[in-house]
Amino acid sequence: MNRTALWLVLALLCIGGCLEIRTDEGEGRIEISGGDVDVERAILQLMADRGWKQERAGSHTSSTSSVRTGLGVSTRKGITLPGRSREESSQSYVHARTANGKVVQFDVDRATGQPTVVRIQADEGAGVSVARLVADLSQRLQPGTRSKGARGPLTIRIDLPAGESTDPNRISGTWTAQGDWSDSSSHIQFEIGHDGRPGRRHSVYVEGSAPWRTRGASEEGSFRFRLDRRAGFMLFEGQRRPGGGSGTVTFEPNEAYIDQLAGLVNVRPDADEALTLFFADLDLGYARRMEQSLGSDLTLENLLKLSSYNIPADYVEGIREAGYAFPVEQVIKLRSYHVPLEVLQGFKRAGYEFSADELIRIRSYHVGLDHFIAFRDAGYDFSIDEMIKAKSYHLPVEMARALHEAGFRYDLDQLIRLKSYHVPPEYMIAFKRAGYDLSVDEIIKARSYHLNVDHAARFKEAGYDFSLDELINLGSYHVPVEFIVQVHDSRYENFTARELIDFHQKRVSAETINKIRASKREIQP
Repeated sequence: MNRTALWLVLALLCIGGCLEIRTDEGEGRIEISGGDVDVERAILQLMADRGWKQERAGSHTSSTSSVRTGLGVSTRKGITLPGRSREESSQSYVHARTANGKVVQFDVDRATGQPTVVRIQADEGAGVSVARLVADLSQRLQPGTRSKGARGPLTIRIDLPAGESTDPNRISGTWTAQGDWSDSSSHIQFEIGHDGRPGRRHSVYVEGSAPWRTRGASEEGSFRFRLDRRAGFMLFEGQRRPGGGSGTVTFEPNEAYIDQLAGLVNVRPDADEALTLFFADLDLGYARRMEQSLGSDLTLENLLKLSSYNIPADYVEGIREAGYAFPVEQVIKLRSYHVPLEVLQGFKRAGYEFSADELIRIRSYHVGLDHFIAFRDAGYDFSIDEMIKAKSYHLPVEMARALHEAGFRYDLDQLIRLKSYHVPPEYMIAFKRAGYDLSVDEIIKARSYHLNVDHAARFKEAGYDFSLDELINLGSYHVPVEFIVQVHDSRYENFTARELIDFHQKRVSAETINKIRASKREIQP
């Protein structure tokens, strides 16, 4: 086959979508473009193979335009089921609990027209390699290694019609399933769509026995199970077969729950929002604490965002009590970037007024509050960029403090240069005490030539005023210090450094020089 024909075949094969997977094991990142892969299923299979328990999972979807649902209710950004939006983004997460009790977090970000991005993070002490997890998961996502057939954890797609609903408090639709009904996992993946369109995904975990599991019964025939959550229940009826099934589904909201939540967010959730609350399984105690912390800033949308991103109530309470007024989006961002509450509180107590993005940047570069305070106490008012630079160059605060206390007013770049050339503060201070006013470049040059500061001090005491270059030349020609001191006489002009070097090279003694000095004019008083 010639090259042109080969490229034509490859192009035709890619019309359905060529899968491309890029990995960054160091950053714990996988980027997927082209093709169609079930990322969540691959994550769950990886967890199952490693014996990890799913602790928590959820998702959040944002849409750029309003749509209408089967209930005839306009959707709201970020908190409803997606309809016919032209552009949509979603974030989902799965938290796995390892055998030693630590958490491994998988975050999946999707956006219309953009690659799917998976980020993996592990608690300290989890005993797992993020790089190996990236390699394992990327391998599972490859077409040749994904499992054949409908085995593994169960996935149920719920399809809602676009027609008007006759009951505003009930949602009805159809369901189709794929997966293993007898799978030992206690979680199930849901996908909600409208008229066959892809929709948002939810992962539901149940304590104890899963109501959909066969428990040894046949996987074929009529089937019925009920899934209860805080916000209501879903009733599934239909036919089940090995590896799949289909039927009808009805969602009944818990009116008492909806009423209490409405009192906290000052608006009653509609049926679509109640369905979102069902999958979020939002705890009313959590909602009450958020209402106490956020007050009028709490909306249903914000509450669902905080819950879906697993933001602890203690975190929000601590931020507000510390005096920050960050909006919910920034609180979520701070938590997502693992900025501890103690760090936020510490900076506030120390008098720093940083934005959320600045705090994230500080955290990302591992610059601690103690670094800020130490340099500030040493007399330096460094910016965030300067503190990051000081940290990157391992600038000792003790060195900066000693120089500042000695009267030096160096900027950060000058301090870094001095540190890079291994110039100790004692060396600079000694030159200053000896009466020399050297620039940073000059002090570095003196250090590079191993100039003895004690010798320079003796020259000053003897009445000489040598330049740096003259001091270096005297040292380079090994002119003895005692010789230079002995030939000094305050009644006469000093010999120049060049003259002293010439005397030394010609082996002229101090006694002989005293005779020579008689020919030099006496200094007038």
